[in-house]
Amino acid sequence: MTNRSTDIETHHRGQWVSSQARDAAIRTICERVAEGESLKAVCLSDPQLPSPGLVYVWCDRYPAYAIQMRAAHLIKGDVLADRILEVAEDESLEPAARNVRIGAYRWLAGKLNPDRWSDVRRLDITSSVSMLTDEQLMIRIDQLNDLVFRPPAGDE
Repeated sequence: MTNRSTDIETHHRGQWVSSQARDAAIRTICERVAEGESLKAVCLSDPQLPSPGLVYVWCDRYPAYAIQMRAAHLIKGDVLADRILEVAEDESLEPAARNVRIGAYRWLAGKLNPDRWSDVRRLDITSSVSMLTDEQLMIRIDQLNDLVFRPPAGDE
């Protein structure tokens, strides 16, 4: 059985041996992804760029590329959130089409940059409970319930 990532990389090996060539390609790709384009659209628009599959292989293999791509997606979330206003004000669109686009942009912005655009509040709770007595544990559970289910300031 062959490894798909190895197959993809072998297919493109000659063109991407140089780390400078990979770095330049990732930089270009990330800039365009951050402007709101999909990875597939970017890669297919320029024959000098690698395939989307190879970009995923690189992101798995080279942590710096994964970090750059993650940053591009965070920015893309902001770009899509900005597009919501543009679409909402576009009177040339039918209301149903406008609502579909707004919903899609809103959903994707929330997925790409959840800390900024998600409707769901995330709460990270790290607590050491292994050494607590039953009474201490019940007190801690009550405290966490208050923290989780208390409305945010200003919503009361």
